[in-house]
Amino acid sequence: MRVLLVDDNAELRDLVTRALSRDGHAVTAAATLAAARAALADSAPDVVVLDLGLPDGSGMDLCRALRAEGERVPILMLTAQGAVARRVEGLESGADDFLAKPFALAELRARVRVLGRRGPAAASSTWRQGAVTLDFAARRAVVDGAEVPLTAREWALVEFLSTRGGRVARRGEILDAVWGDDSPQASASLDVLTARVRRKLGAATLRTARGEGYALGERRVSGGRTFARRVARAMAATAVLSALLSAVLTTAIAWSSLLDREDDRLRGAAQTLGLEVPATMDEATARGHADDEQAEVAVAGMRIALYRSGRFVGGDASLRPSAADGCRTTERGWRQCRVTLPTGAVEVTSDLAAARSQRSLLLGAALLAALLAGLAGLGLSGAVSARIARPLQRLREEVAAVDADAPGRALPGGGDGYAETDALRASLGEMLSRLDEALSQSRRFAANAAHELRTPLGTMQAELELSAEGALPEEVRDSQRRVLRTLGGLNALVERLLILAAPVESLRGAREAVSLSDVVEEVLTALDPAARQRVRSAVDEGLHVRGDALLLRVMLENVVGNALKFAPSGEVTVRAEADGDAVTLEVTDEGPGVAQCDRERVFDAFYRSAGARAEGVRGHGVGLALVARIARAHGGSAAFEDAPVGARLVLRLPRWAPAERDATMRAL
Repeated sequence: MRVLLVDDNAELRDLVTRALSRDGHAVTAAATLAAARAALADSAPDVVVLDLGLPDGSGMDLCRALRAEGERVPILMLTAQGAVARRVEGLESGADDFLAKPFALAELRARVRVLGRRGPAAASSTWRQGAVTLDFAARRAVVDGAEVPLTAREWALVEFLSTRGGRVARRGEILDAVWGDDSPQASASLDVLTARVRRKLGAATLRTARGEGYALGERRVSGGRTFARRVARAMAATAVLSALLSAVLTTAIAWSSLLDREDDRLRGAAQTLGLEVPATMDEATARGHADDEQAEVAVAGMRIALYRSGRFVGGDASLRPSAADGCRTTERGWRQCRVTLPTGAVEVTSDLAAARSQRSLLLGAALLAALLAGLAGLGLSGAVSARIARPLQRLREEVAAVDADAPGRALPGGGDGYAETDALRASLGEMLSRLDEALSQSRRFAANAAHELRTPLGTMQAELELSAEGALPEEVRDSQRRVLRTLGGLNALVERLLILAAPVESLRGAREAVSLSDVVEEVLTALDPAARQRVRSAVDEGLHVRGDALLLRVMLENVVGNALKFAPSGEVTVRAEADGDAVTLEVTDEGPGVAQCDRERVFDAFYRSAGARAEGVRGHGVGLALVARIARAHGGSAAFEDAPVGARLVLRLPRWAPAERDATMRAL
């Protein structure tokens, strides 16, 4: 079976090659993505064993690219990052199996055999949103039913973003995945590339998170929402709706009252005519009385007519008789009432124009009152909601003050007297206590493991040194020297892990006045002559910091060693000067520098930037994490800042003034 092994570690590559070759497999080894590409072009392997961390990019990118090109060769991923999320991401990118380092050779060989029997993998899935469909296996993009051509780089971008599940990918991650570096040229190209993808697939397909990066698809969670703002909006909306409802109801009641009053007026006019025209009066006389009544009520905006047995007798002849007694509004907008009396039926009507005008004024006034109530609600709701949300704000401040090294001792036991926030505080306290216990267990395990490693490592080193005293072939001596170098690195790693595993409180033990110039001199004196010649120092006299001399020396050793490692031929400069109540210690080098996107992540334990991998610099990624931890334990900080050339690491530590030293000596 033909196996392609891709790993940048020469020792591991040689070991796996020999193991798989003993099983009868034909192994082709590659140390970079470019070499792997060339090997894939030369022959079709039956299985690919692929490392994630490679000098010119990530093995996950090669896996995605192979799947996007329709390549179905089984892929076994190797990585030193064994987190579940990382394994899931690797499998979702198209890998068939995942093996975390360190691994047993027997397990690796068995998995390779299984993958070889399994054969090619199934086709990869598609991504859809609205009218956009991306088929990564067929390399086909469809928008509104029409196929849209994408370049290889555009496919690489959308493929990488599609694995994030809608989450935002930082620019550095995208540059590392798509270009393999984070140079200014690649960063500028990313802006052009995203603009092209938006133009082809639609602006909504590629989302920009300002100051963070990009994501594929619509935003999952809306931002900028606060509980206080939500309460304020709800209060304002309630005030406006209540005022509007009140305005409508008030207008309706007032209009009904106006109609009742008008009906009473009309019925009164009809009753008056009925009293003046008794049933025994002849029609001629009755007509005269009705006409006279019409002349009188016309002044009041009314019209009146008298009917007997359905025949018009007198008054306004234009009034048509109603079908039944009662009041109604006519099609012309008049109010008409019919009253049946012994003398006959009387029809009375009046124009409602004046009443409607009053209703409009009343409605306008009510709406104005509603608007004013809404504005008042908006003005008051902010302050009221802020007061309502004050317990939540206090709780947020308490949670924000949680110390990452002692989360269980963050929240006070007392509450605000509100059942909801007190219950939430209690739940958070319990969660932080569990987190504190888990963190303590993790630290104890790391410390115990590191302590347990000291003895076997020391024993192995002593055995090798002892055996080296005998007469051995030169080939064996070379092997012993390599193993001794590896053991030296492991011993240094164990010591660093012990410090990283210790709580910050335990690193804040002794607080003495430490001369910074003495620490710098000790660190530089311990360097080998070749390295010492490349280091320049400029430390002001009389600089003292508050802390532990041993830890400060370990911190500076790591900083200087890191600078020498990344600037193998350039100069390294160490400067220290007073800065008010602090001391600023700068270490600059002439190496490749640290990319902006990596300036915070390089202080994470076991993180190695793309630049470090590309340069082929050996290391475990714990040196800078150790530096940041010691600086924080001393009440200071560590950060990479801009430099004309190379990298510039700035350490700021509290200064120990002479008066403080004198007071300490008197106390002793």
